[in-house]
Amino acid sequence: MRFLSRTLTGAMLNQPLRISKPRQTARLRPLNYAKLNPLGLMSLIRPSGFFKRKSQTLLGVSNWLKTRNDDLDQFKRLRKADLRKELLTIKGIGNETADYILMYVLDKPTFMVDTYARRLFSMLGTEIPAKYDEFQRLVETNVTLDLDGFREFHALIVEFGKLVKRPVDFEQSFLAGQKLNL
Repeated sequence: MRFLSRTLTGAMLNQPLRISKPRQTARLRPLNYAKLNPLGLMSLIRPSGFFKRKSQTLLGVSNWLKTRNDDLDQFKRLRKADLRKELLTIKGIGNETADYILMYVLDKPTFMVDTYARRLFSMLGTEIPAKYDEFQRLVETNVTLDLDGFREFHALIVEFGKLVKRPVDFEQSFLAGQKLNL
């Protein structure tokens, strides 16, 4: 659950969660979010910015977890498509966050469509669909990887993307001149 807590409070919300009263950190565990009233949660996470939206999302995720008694194993037994559909109904959870939770919390192999992936595939000359789901489907139907493979693929894309941001950088990288047709 510690990983889920970091996911919900950090990467999922695209900012680290900062709290106003460090001694209350123990209260900020996913299973405890619903026990706090919305105003109490907002006051704890106010320093992180966007605290109203974040608190709604955290409460939504907490309520979602309660639908299966906060048992991640129950969630892991469900089909990826069903889980993704459920996650996307939670206010504040979009495609990328849902896929992050699916892959890194619920162990579902998933291609993460993010800025780094779009940039890399574009630099490799791949025609990228504008819609998230279409790009994801294009890659997942042409790339066969297991969970560890998709995690590694995502990590490599992110690390490459941090170093190679412009076409001129790409032309000096080890992928210069390479093309990827899907």
